[in-house]
Amino acid sequence: MTIAQFLLGYAFTAVGYPIAVTLIQTIFSKILGPRPQGVWMGLMTGAGCLSRVMGPVFVSFVYTRYGTIWTFGITTAMMIASMVWLQLVEKRLVAPDLPPVSQTHVELQVLSSEVINGKPSLEEYKPLQKKSDSNCT
Repeated sequence: MTIAQFLLGYAFTAVGYPIAVTLIQTIFSKILGPRPQGVWMGLMTGAGCLSRVMGPVFVSFVYTRYGTIWTFGITTAMMIASMVWLQLVEKRLVAPDLPPVSQTHVELQVLSSEVINGKPSLEEYKPLQKKSDSNCT
């Protein structure tokens, strides 16, 4: 492998990986819909981390034991199996239909301390006053 080939491969990986991960996570979150996204996104991220740890170990083991043909052959077989699996479950990968979101914008409101503590405390919620420009230099 020449240095030019190495740098070209590194450049493709450095640019392509972040874009691919962002797209995959975006699509996955849209397919999840209202389901608990924290759990499923965590599982997906954990699987990605596990593959980044175990992938090099697996590839190194196969390469030292069996050589280049088996290393690339197993990698190709795994990619083909993934593509076939995605084709089989494609109809299930549909974002759920959700009711339309109301277009009225509601700002966050502060609960009064009476609701929280059972007693009124108006000092916590004083209205904002205009600052005088005399403090600015």
